[in-house]
Amino acid sequence: MGFLSNLFNRKKDEPVQDSRREVRQSVNQYWKRIGPSSSIGIIIDKQEEIQSENGTTTKVIEAKIFDAPDNQTINFSYADKIAFEVSGEVTEAILDAVINQYMRERSPERNTYYVGRAYNLDGYIQLGSGSQTAQRMFENDIMLERQEMEARAQMSARIRQENERQANKRANDQALQYQSGKRAEFQKRKENPFMKTITKPGSDGRIAITGYDGVNINTGEILRIRHLQRGQQTSNGMILYVANIQNTDNEYDAEYFDERDDSSCKVCFELPDRLSVILNQRGPEGIRRILELLSDPRNFENQGKMSYIGGIDGRGVIHREERASSGEMQNFVDSLINKYSENHPPKRIPDDDGR
Repeated sequence: MGFLSNLFNRKKDEPVQDSRREVRQSVNQYWKRIGPSSSIGIIIDKQEEIQSENGTTTKVIEAKIFDAPDNQTINFSYADKIAFEVSGEVTEAILDAVINQYMRERSPERNTYYVGRAYNLDGYIQLGSGSQTAQRMFENDIMLERQEMEARAQMSARIRQENERQANKRANDQALQYQSGKRAEFQKRKENPFMKTITKPGSDGRIAITGYDGVNINTGEILRIRHLQRGQQTSNGMILYVANIQNTDNEYDAEYFDERDDSSCKVCFELPDRLSVILNQRGPEGIRRILELLSDPRNFENQGKMSYIGGIDGRGVIHREERASSGEMQNFVDSLINKYSENHPPKRIPDDDGR
């Protein structure tokens, strides 16, 4: 399995020197202990015979060389590249000399090293000048490897861009499909408007109507009608109603209605009879008239304020006048709006300094 397997699978107190003996029999890799908890490893990647300028035949050895701390995973992508020449077989003594030379030349600014030719001088391995052919070969191999890495990186970038493009396309298609579905849903609502009662148990145990979910006749959105209250009734029979109105896409969307909620609009309007009577006795036409009155875009221009939006007379005709149907009703409206303004002053916009 090699030194790495022995190193990572050995028992805690087992000496690492003993686990390296089997590996040192191989000339393809070698590990030199450089401290109490670290080694330097060298693994041969390539051997190729060349003929140098003077006609001598040697072998160019290219290898990975890297730090190998005990009990840590080695990432070979951070290994340096090293090359040297030999005239015979690669031995442990030669690899040991190569590591020593690497340690002398090692620099954080470099990741490739050509350390020359290994000579055996009376049993002592010395690294001397190698051939230009070997050095050029190593440099060409490094250049080709870098080109391959760049090509792989470019291919990975293209694949990543294509994946992103496809993901964006799917998201856009889903958004378009959703919007198309919503448009169809909105159109269906506009063609078949409704008003559903919103109820809650009253204090006397009976069910109380607190509002309605209707349809905005103009947009097809859900028109929420909340905090509905019946107010004054004038001598001519007209009844003043007050409500919060707000548009939303779906009936199940979260609600944030509050008396102080600036996202809704407070409106008051006149009806010739109680709202429940109109809805029950006048059927779909009564529902449509109520929704037409409450769906007018002008109703939503004064968020956070109360405004008078007109009313419906006894014949079912919608009136959008700025003044109420009678002086008596106008007094009720003015009093109601003034009281609301006093209790809900506009929010103060902070100055640049936050005050």
